[in-house]
Amino acid sequence: MNVFDWKNMILGDLKLKSSYTTSKSRVTLSPIKYQKDNYLCQTPPALLLNKLPTGNITGKKFYKISLFFEYYKCNKKSKEFIEKIKKVENFIVEKYDKVLENKSFTPSIKFSKSNEDAFFNVNIQIFNNKLVLPVFNYKKEQKSHGYILPRSRTLNIVYLKDMWRVNKRVGFNWILLQTKVYLPFLYINKCLIVDEPENQCANKLPGKNNEPNIFEKYIRMQKFGVPEVAIKIELEKNNLSFDDFMNYNPQKNTNKVSLIKKPMINISMLQGVKLKNSKRKRKKISKPKKGMLVNMDTKNYRPPTKELLADLIKNLRKQSPEMPLL
Repeated sequence: MNVFDWKNMILGDLKLKSSYTTSKSRVTLSPIKYQKDNYLCQTPPALLLNKLPTGNITGKKFYKISLFFEYYKCNKKSKEFIEKIKKVENFIVEKYDKVLENKSFTPSIKFSKSNEDAFFNVNIQIFNNKLVLPVFNYKKEQKSHGYILPRSRTLNIVYLKDMWRVNKRVGFNWILLQTKVYLPFLYINKCLIVDEPENQCANKLPGKNNEPNIFEKYIRMQKFGVPEVAIKIELEKNNLSFDDFMNYNPQKNTNKVSLIKKPMINISMLQGVKLKNSKRKRKKISKPKKGMLVNMDTKNYRPPTKELLADLIKNLRKQSPEMPLL
C-alpha cells in the first residue's frame, strides 16, 4: 500500500465513489479514492494529549482522538500540512456541492481560541470491542496502547476513508492507521541496576596490608576476662559474626629486621696473632704562666692578692717618654 507525499498531492485526482447508507444511524458514506487508490499520508510531528483506553469499547465503530499541533504557525511543515488538509476538504465539498445540497460543513481541523494551536480530528477503528491501532516506539518496536503517555510526540499514518453525511451536516472520516511514539521523558522498562556481590561488606576482616582490625576491641575484652556472652552481644550490635571472631587468628605485625650475616673469620685464625698493649694517652692540660691573667668564668674568678699585685708592679719596666719630632 502506497503512502503518498501530501506536499505533491494533486487535488483533481480526488474522487468520490458510490455512496451507501448505514441502516442504524442513517449516515450516508461516500468512499474517497486518489488515483484509484486509498489515500494515505504521513503527518508531521504531533502530540497526543491523552492516553488511549486499554479496555473494551462497546457500541462504537470508531474512537475519536485529536492530533495536537502546538504553535503550528511557528513550524513551517506543520503549517503547510494544516493548510493542505483544509484545501483537500474544501475542494471535495466545492466539487460535489450539488450532491451535498448546501449541508453544513464540519471541518476536521479545529483551532484554539488564540488561533495558535491546531487540532486534527481523526478516528481509530474498533474491532471486537478493541482499538485497531499498531503502536511503535522510536526503535520501531511494537508496543501496547498503554505505552502512550499524555503529551507524547508522535508521527502518524492517516487514511482519508470517506465523506459522511447525516441530517444537515457533512464531514470527512480520517483514520489513524499507525503511530510512532516518542515519550515525553526517558522511560526504561528494563532494569539496568547491577547488584553488588553478597559477600562484599563494609566491615572487612583484617588482612596483610595493614587493614583495620575490626575485632581489636573484642580481643581486648577477651583479654580482660569479659564473658563470651557479653562479647557476642556486642558483636551482634555491630552486625559482626561471633563465629568469625572465634576463628580469627590475629597476625602480629612485626617489623621485618634484616638478619646479621655471620662473619667469615674463625677463632682458629686468631690464635697466632699477637696484639700490642695499647696505652691510653693522656691529654696534656696547659697551665697558665705565672703572673698572667687567664680568662675564667665569672663564677670561678678570684681577685688577685696584694703580694701578687706587688710582684706585677715590680716587673713592669718603665718606658722612657718619646721625644717629639721637631
